[in-house]
Amino acid sequence: MLNSYSNHGAIWCVSTTMTYPKMKITPYCLFILALLALMFNGCDDEDSNPKPQRKSIAMSHGEFHYTILHYDDSDRIMRIVNGLIDDQSDSVEMIFYVIYNGPNIQRITAEDESQVFQYRYNDDRRMIETREYANGRVAFLHSFIYNEAGKVDAWMTKAIDGDNETPISRKFYTYDESGNATSMELENYDPVTRGYALVSNSQFLDFDNKKNSSSLFLNFINPYHVQFENNARVWRIQNANGSVGETKYEYEYNADGYTTSQRDIEGELEILYSFDLP
Repeated sequence: MLNSYSNHGAIWCVSTTMTYPKMKITPYCLFILALLALMFNGCDDEDSNPKPQRKSIAMSHGEFHYTILHYDDSDRIMRIVNGLIDDQSDSVEMIFYVIYNGPNIQRITAEDESQVFQYRYNDDRRMIETREYANGRVAFLHSFIYNEAGKVDAWMTKAIDGDNETPISRKFYTYDESGNATSMELENYDPVTRGYALVSNSQFLDFDNKKNSSSLFLNFINPYHVQFENNARVWRIQNANGSVGETKYEYEYNADGYTTSQRDIEGELEILYSFDLP
C-alpha cells in the first residue's frame, strides 16, 4: 500500500489532489490513496556516501509497480528504488536519496536531481513546509497544520511560478485514538470564485489491530505523515456530486503483525510486502 508517486506531472503517482471521478475506485487510485506514501534513500548531510545496507523492505503492486527501501546501520532509510514495469513500452526505475541534518530529513533528491524536496521546520522541529523542485526550479509549495496529537490536521498546496503563488488544493484529516486517519476531506481551489470547492470525502472504516506496512514507505512531500497505523478494511469515498465508491480489503500478516498482503475482496488489487531483515 505504498504511495506511488506522480507529484503533479512527475513520473510517479502520489497525488496530492486525489480526485475520484468514478463511483468504483480503481485499483491504481486506491493504491495512490493509501500510500499517501513515497520512497527514498538516505545519507547524511555530512557524508553523502550511502552506508552499507542493513535491511530492506519491498512492496510490489501486481506486476506493474515495485518499491524497495534500503536502510543504513542506524535504521534510517538511505535509498529507495522505485520502478514501473510496462510490457508495451520502456520500464522505468528511479532512485531517490534522503539527506539528513541531525535527526531530521533536510531534503530528498532524485539521483539525476530532476526532483528535489526541501523541508522547513519550526522551533519544535516539526515539519511545516515543503518546497518541491522540478529541474532546479521550485514548482509547488506545501504547508501543514498539526493537531494536538502531532498529526497532520490540514495540508495546503500551492503552485509556484516565479514570484506568483496559486492555490491548488487543501486536505483536512480526522483520526481515531490509535492515530488512524478516519476521514480525509479534499477541496480544490476555484480561480473563478477565488474559494475552495469540495471534491470528495474519504472515509476509512473497520480497522484491524495489526501494523500497517504502508506506513514504512515515506511520502516525499511530508515524510513524517503517517496516514494509517493499522489497516482499514473498508474504504468509502463520496464525491461532491453525491456518487459513492466503496472497496473492501482483506489482509495477511507476518509473525511481527505487519501486513504482508492487502487484497481487494473483489480481486482487482493486491499489494504484497516482503521483509529482508538481518
